[in-house]
Amino acid sequence: MNFDQFFSAFGFFGTDIGDLGGSLALRLTDEFGNLSYINAGNTIGGADGSTLYFGFLDRTTRYTQVLLTNNNGNDQFSYDDFSIGTPGAVNSVPEPASWAMMVAGFGLVGAMTRRRGSHVVTA
Repeated sequence: MNFDQFFSAFGFFGTDIGDLGGSLALRLTDEFGNLSYINAGNTIGGADGSTLYFGFLDRTTRYTQVLLTNNNGNDQFSYDDFSIGTPGAVNSVPEPASWAMMVAGFGLVGAMTRRRGSHVVTA
C-alpha cells in the first residue's frame, strides 16, 4: 500500500494468521526509501478463524509504504479495518510540564490584572 501522506502508525485486524505455518511480516518504506521489517510471526491467529489486532507506532520515522508479506505460499491471511496514524497526531496531548507552565502563566496574568483594577484615582 502506497500513501499520499506520511504515516507513523499502522495497524489492522488479521484473521487466521499462521494457521498453515506461514509467518507475517510488514515491510516498511520510509520517506528516504529505506526498508525496514516488523516480524509479526505466526502466532497472531489460528485455524479456528481467530482474529487479532496488530499494529505499531514509530515516533521517529515517517513511512510512505507498507507491504504485508507471507513466507508460506500455502498460508492465507485476511485483513480488515486498517488504521493509519500520521505524524503530528501522535503528541496532541500537552505534557504535564506544559500544563504547569500554562497554569502559572494564567496566574501571573490574573495577578497583574487585579493590581491594575485596584488602583483608584481620585481628583
